Amino acid sequence: MSKSFREEDPPKHSDYQIVVFYLLGFSIFSLLLSSLVTAVVEGICAYLLWTGNKYARTIILLRAYATLIFAWFAYFLAPEIVGSREIVGAILLFCAPILLLLHGEYNNLRKRRIAVLLSIIGFFCFNKRIWNRRGQ
Repeated sequence: MSKSFREEDPPKHSDYQIVVFYLLGFSIFSLLLSSLVTAVVEGICAYLLWTGNKYARTIILLRAYATLIFAWFAYFLAPEIVGSREIVGAILLFCAPILLLLHGEYNNLRKRRIAVLLSIIGFFCFNKRIWNRRGQ
């Protein structure tokens, strides 16, 4: 009994190359939004991954977890200033895709689509101007 298996093409990019492109994209996106600090942090993380620093993965995971903790801390300190919509947007936009990328294989196409979808949902939640357009 012979079973036929479909041959899959090898991935075009490694996991780390994909994360580098993702972080560089966030860096450029942050510069467009005039957030210089975020752009510099994302650029440094991308550079560390690109050069093959052995601590790059740990640094990026710590950055993602720190963003997660900072977002919730800001919400609990000032819920009237930092709304829940902004927190959900920040988590989806900045944290969830990176944690998804670095916790396990990212060559899975389904995981890539989930990361992109989370980023898009996070962008629309995070950006108040787009969210509040329906009232105009």
